[in-house]
Amino acid sequence: MNVLITGCSFTQGNNDSPSGNEMWIPWSNLVHFDGYDVRNVAKSSYGQGKIVQSVVQFLEESDQRPDLVIIQLSAILRGYSTNVNDFYFRITNQRESFFLLHDDDYITPDAGWVHKVSIAEDELDSETHWNAYTKVLLLKTYLQQKNQDYIMFWGWNQLENCPTNIKLLWKKNIYDENFWSYGTWGGMSEYITDKIGKKGIIPMDFHPSTEGHQLFYNDIIKPKLKDYFGY
Repeated sequence: MNVLITGCSFTQGNNDSPSGNEMWIPWSNLVHFDGYDVRNVAKSSYGQGKIVQSVVQFLEESDQRPDLVIIQLSAILRGYSTNVNDFYFRITNQRESFFLLHDDDYITPDAGWVHKVSIAEDELDSETHWNAYTKVLLLKTYLQQKNQDYIMFWGWNQLENCPTNIKLLWKKNIYDENFWSYGTWGGMSEYITDKIGKKGIIPMDFHPSTEGHQLFYNDIIKPKLKDYFGY
């Protein structure tokens, strides 16, 4: 059975080696080790824009349609520039054209967030939240039009403190039987830490450890695969 997987560093893996990432074995590798035919297009630092694009691009270019798509959503905002002017300066003056691929996933007003992700989602403005919501809603609509089965979830909580009107739209239009969440707004990270505590997270980091990935796979992903594929 063919599975397409996407996300950020919480999901990126190396399916050619049981060791996977040098710091942890990701849950996406475990899907492969259980015998599924996996195409993993997740990349470290991907925000919603690139995650959405990775799914659409694969489905439009590939001759082989996946039986199931698993989408791990990332930070509402990823900060690779201090402000909009800096963002465009890096493209036009420094010729860092790579940033064109990420557009506003990589704009943040706080210099302290440069090269980091948004974990303080209550500090983001509504425009940023609207941007993320729009991208994910369009992806869901696209997948439905394609009659493509999928599972979607957050890598970590991004909505609990966001503007109420947008939060309610997520709940109404995106959260459904295909969207897994831990409690109301939690994701993979919250589930892991609640179940096994600090050993589920890499020390001095916020990425799940190998033990955390194993727990999440065994408890959440594997049962869903079994329900879908029958084994």
